[in-house]
Amino acid sequence: MLRSWTALVVGITGLSSVVCAQDWQESLGRIAAVAQRYCDRKVAEACNTVSSSTALAQGLSGGWSSSSRPKQSLGGWSAAPRPNQPPPKEYSENLDSLATELETVAQAVPTDGQPKKELVAAFALVGRDLEAKSTDCETFGMGRLLQVTLRTVHSDNTVVPGWEVLYKCSLITGETGEEMQAPGLTATSAQLPPGATCRFRARKAAQETPSIGPIPIFAPSNVAVDIPVP
Repeated sequence: MLRSWTALVVGITGLSSVVCAQDWQESLGRIAAVAQRYCDRKVAEACNTVSSSTALAQGLSGGWSSSSRPKQSLGGWSAAPRPNQPPPKEYSENLDSLATELETVAQAVPTDGQPKKELVAAFALVGRDLEAKSTDCETFGMGRLLQVTLRTVHSDNTVVPGWEVLYKCSLITGETGEEMQAPGLTATSAQLPPGATCRFRARKAAQETPSIGPIPIFAPSNVAVDIPVP
């Protein structure tokens, strides 16, 4: 199935070989390869993940603008002409993390065995993430990042100055994904991919807060996260 899925991507993008495929294409191919094995065993969540990865690949390859809604075909989104430019680095890295996490969970299942509930749940989570990315791509434009406002606040919602905000986006296992520091202090922002599931915490000198989340990142174009601090 991976060959046929990759052939679809290559056909959409006009790439002459799989070697030329961009990072996001490789990541979606890895996701689809794992999911297809269990879709063949009639696992509905895995089949949905295959469909979602194909739809997102078509959307990222063809692209569309927020002012021009593309027509849908039976095979997914119909590609609208646009210059071939990749999604932002953070977007591709998020897809790579999804692929790595799904592969990690799948490795614990015998190849000839039925999927455990953890793997079925992982397929459901990945499928929803990819669907969120496809919807955002269709509505607001291809492969964008969301501007997420981050604030450190007291229980009465007043902003508390002087805290750094850190975040880590990891959907399934919680083990992958690098913890990042938002620029600035107190009231800041981060550029995050739609569909990502992230945890947030704050620190100030020797003080650190427990992480909050996981919080899914969705449109509208601006989302806000308040991190409680003492």
